[in-house]
Amino acid sequence: MKKYAKIKFFTFGITFSLFFIFFPILFIMFLQELPSPNQLAAKDAPQTTRILDRNGIVLGEIYGNYNRTLISLSDVPMHLQQATIAIEDKNFYIHPGFDVPSMVRALKKNLSGKTIQGGSTITQQLIKSSLLTPEQSISRKIKEVTLAFWSERMYSKKQILEMYFNQVPYGGMAWGIEAASETYFNKPVQKLSLAESAFLAGLTTAPSIYSPYGTHPGAWKKRQKEVIDHMVELKYISQKEADKALKEKLFFNMKPRAAHAPHFVNYITDLLIEKYGITMVEKGGLQVKTTLDLKIQDMAEK
Repeated sequence: MKKYAKIKFFTFGITFSLFFIFFPILFIMFLQELPSPNQLAAKDAPQTTRILDRNGIVLGEIYGNYNRTLISLSDVPMHLQQATIAIEDKNFYIHPGFDVPSMVRALKKNLSGKTIQGGSTITQQLIKSSLLTPEQSISRKIKEVTLAFWSERMYSKKQILEMYFNQVPYGGMAWGIEAASETYFNKPVQKLSLAESAFLAGLTTAPSIYSPYGTHPGAWKKRQKEVIDHMVELKYISQKEADKALKEKLFFNMKPRAAHAPHFVNYITDLLIEKYGITMVEKGGLQVKTTLDLKIQDMAEK
């Protein structure tokens, strides 16, 4: 009996130590290694500097590795918000940062021999693009889920959605929805149609595949239809609106927007760098209105 009692107390001691001392210490060490979700709301994210003529027409853009312009969620059309939620995270407004059913479906695919993939909510995608490396591993996925849950305790759903639209990549150097709208359609995000919004919403999963500039030029149309079908399924739009959007022809900005009055733009760029430094010019998001009138300039050149 004494031997049994010793084994019993030994087992209890080991179990107690594991669950109330060892595991908590490991978890605390794990949390200390994670980046803070406070960084998501940092206002020092690189933004594109724009040089404008006297009437507000863009003459040229200056940026380093990221072409990004921060906007508020109120500037994002509702149909673009709905398209994004429909295709990326239909339970966005009710989950705690991660979606268990989606994770289970992704886990089944991963256990079948495929790479670590899928199951990421909008919050997780924000975490992945802003705070973590793009490595495909179980440990990174655990960090992603932990930070997503943590972030949902710190920010509202509207704040998370706004940060998502400002910080996720849409292909090339276009980071954020405003830069994406300018890159693909040469227009501000507020002027996007439902059809254009559906295209952009479906882009973030695989920009290289769904880009109209890539090696799969027809893939974007199938993806756009998938987005619109999901919107109909969730009753965001009617079938009539869906059919109209699918019939709309999209006109992509097939060439990078060339700078107008290039010598003048270079002159202004040099003045800005001299006054503010290259870092501020490439990342500061300056809006520089100049004295040049582009319409008169074009007439003079002709």
